[in-house]
Amino acid sequence: MSRLIVRGLPSYLTDARLREHFSQKGAVTDVKLMRRPDGTSRKFGFVGYRSEQEAQQALDYFNRTFIDTSRISIELAKKIGDEELVHQREERRNRRNAGAGPEGSASTSDARKRKADKSDTQQEEGSGKKKPKKGGAISFEEFMSVMQPKAKRKAWQNEDALPEQTMQDIVAPEEAIQKKAARKALKKADAAAAATATAESTAAQPDSGREETPEPDAAANDVGLTDEEYMRLRMKHRVGTDLDTLEQSSSGPEFEQSDNEKDDDDAAADSDPESEDEPIHDQGFECKQAEMQRKAQQAAEKDQKLVDQIMESGRLFIRNLPFAASGDEILAFFESFGTVKQVHIPLDKQTKASKGLAFVSFSDPAHALAAYRAKDGSTFQGRLLHLLPAVNKDALAETGSKKTATLKQARAEQKKQDATKDFNWSMLYMSSDAVASSIADRLGVNKSDILNPGANGGADNAAVRLALAETRIIQETKEFLAQQGINVDAFQGAKGPRSDTTILVKNIPYGTSAEEVEKLFGEHGEVDKVLIPPSGTIAVVEMPVVNEARLAFRAIAYKRFKGGILYLEKAPVGLLTQHKVGEKVVKQAPIVGKSIDSSNPSVDLDGPAGAGAGDEAVDGATLYVKNLSFSTTDERLTAFFHGLSDFAFARIQTKPDPRRPGARLSMGYGFVGFKSIDAARTAQKAMDGKVLDAHTLVVTFARRNAEASTTSISSGGSTKILIKNLPFEATKRDIRDLFSSQGQLKSVRLPKKFDNTTRGFGFVEYSTVREAQSAMEALKHTHLLGRHLVLQWSHLASSTQQQVDMQRSKTKQHFVNTHDNAARADPSKRAKIKLNSAQISEAIKQAKRQRDDVDDDE
Repeated sequence: MSRLIVRGLPSYLTDARLREHFSQKGAVTDVKLMRRPDGTSRKFGFVGYRSEQEAQQALDYFNRTFIDTSRISIELAKKIGDEELVHQREERRNRRNAGAGPEGSASTSDARKRKADKSDTQQEEGSGKKKPKKGGAISFEEFMSVMQPKAKRKAWQNEDALPEQTMQDIVAPEEAIQKKAARKALKKADAAAAATATAESTAAQPDSGREETPEPDAAANDVGLTDEEYMRLRMKHRVGTDLDTLEQSSSGPEFEQSDNEKDDDDAAADSDPESEDEPIHDQGFECKQAEMQRKAQQAAEKDQKLVDQIMESGRLFIRNLPFAASGDEILAFFESFGTVKQVHIPLDKQTKASKGLAFVSFSDPAHALAAYRAKDGSTFQGRLLHLLPAVNKDALAETGSKKTATLKQARAEQKKQDATKDFNWSMLYMSSDAVASSIADRLGVNKSDILNPGANGGADNAAVRLALAETRIIQETKEFLAQQGINVDAFQGAKGPRSDTTILVKNIPYGTSAEEVEKLFGEHGEVDKVLIPPSGTIAVVEMPVVNEARLAFRAIAYKRFKGGILYLEKAPVGLLTQHKVGEKVVKQAPIVGKSIDSSNPSVDLDGPAGAGAGDEAVDGATLYVKNLSFSTTDERLTAFFHGLSDFAFARIQTKPDPRRPGARLSMGYGFVGFKSIDAARTAQKAMDGKVLDAHTLVVTFARRNAEASTTSISSGGSTKILIKNLPFEATKRDIRDLFSSQGQLKSVRLPKKFDNTTRGFGFVEYSTVREAQSAMEALKHTHLLGRHLVLQWSHLASSTQQQVDMQRSKTKQHFVNTHDNAARADPSKRAKIKLNSAQISEAIKQAKRQRDDVDDDE
């Protein structure tokens, strides 16, 4: 977690002051002070750092320190939806609800009443005067008691008001009886009114001869009714009913007895809380449940809509990103969920700075959905990310161009889209016309003289002569690029990661200048570097801004330029090395048999690479150390083994880092060499199972001799080369003329079908290994009749031929033995000539040479 929560901050602290304070221990990416709605500080906030290490260092340094006079406490912030936070929130909610229930409400109201009574008593003791109590019900009853006639008053009742508590205790039974009688009379009056209204509505016509007489008012003649009860009978809205209900609920249910069963039922119905309160409670509960279900349904529909958008586009829109976050960092953050096709960070056109937004496209929409579920609301470099589904840009482009695009335009647009994918052309592809023009201009002759068959001897095929010219141009181009700081070996990594800022411009016409290429790309953004070899057949363009480079790539790919079509390809990562422009780079000659296959950990190579390589280790005294920590360096491994006797060297196997050009990553294993086999054996027993950087080491002897043959073959130790992607029109003489320029050939073979046509591949064999390596290096980018020649070492063919020869020898020996036994059994039969294995092999080779000579004559 790279985000911290800081508590105990001063109330006057500002965001700028908090950022400045915590910037002492790393790059702060986010600062947020929590405030109330009125703007006052809640005295805690959040601070985000770029990495978890910086956040931990800040926690260790600032925790329980002071800002001004306030001691602060710091903890690692928890992610949204953390179980501990949910549990704490539920506990707080339960504590709040504990005092909100019926019992809690009663206890709270009782406590407040006791507090009020206590304060009134204290005031009475201090002032000697009684403070009148507030309440509409008590004042109304006092008023009615005063307004009663003397005939209705109790004979023993004094004129002066008694204490309130004593008065309530005396009149409580009488009031209860009066309330009950009033309630019964009210019910009877309501029933009579309802019956009268029904009778009036159902009567057909009133009798005109009969005079209507007003109904006598029984309640008015009842001398037992008080004014309050009579007023209640005549009121349309029962104002006092809620007040009576409140008083009954506060004082508790009272027991009433009657001789009438009906009255008892009515009293039971009145005292039953479920008869009136429960329906109201159920209705409110049902409304609340319906509202919750409606909100849950809306949330589910919204979530399903987001899921449908993500599954359709496979893109995510990310907000609240750190402004310093790069595309590689975002790629590393999301690639754990699946293959990421593209990371796009919108930039400001003026400042070229990030806007804090990004778009991430996945190859599989399911991976995008998984990333949305897991990373929405997560912390990235100290900031909380907000993820949303992004619109499918391809669908929008198709919708906008579907109505107006012609077939030609649709094909051109498809080519532009395919240009961003893995390119099938050779990285050093050059136009044949540009190659011929460059050679002719250099030699001062016409192009027809270059392509004229049989001119000045040599190859009499124009295709072969053009291929030889291209080979020479490619060699000169590679030398020039190496001098300009280009990693030429990166051209061989066709399937490796590609750079978003470096572009190879191919098929440019001869004579194109760097200014013209810079002007062409400068229309779409800033151009940092343009390299064009003296041959003028290819260009390398570097643009510092990724978005501008992508825009230029889409706009210029397959664009017509000077009568030709430009082919663009993203350069491999690591093409531009750390050498400065113009600095001459010394190119080392290849060392035969000294390369190592990093994928085979059993192959060891005792050489000068690695730490402590000043001493030579003898054969068989090298240890293979695996289960190393990826953070372990050569220095750590050397220091770990340096104390052993006859120590020679220690190194860790590494591979290029695809995200950081020029950097290397540990492969988790290494080699340790010793000057004697006995010392290596002792070290193996002593160091096996030891712990280095929290990893238990597994130390064994390196199996170098067992894979020596494979190492020599894979590093170019073979003399036979396999040629793939050969044109079907190419003949054996064309292959011989092309490859004989690099050395002396022993044989050339083109396998054919039953109809005597070639099968698209062939084999050439040189006299020495060095000549084969020279041909491999020079011709691996050459084109013949428009096809790129794919060259590989034919070690598989050699091993297959050896197996065939062994099987042939066994079969021959079997038949020779059978013939000898038959001859001994019947001496009268004619004996055949007996040949040994050497004679038979020589005869086979002679017949093979004769067939090759016949094919050459054809």
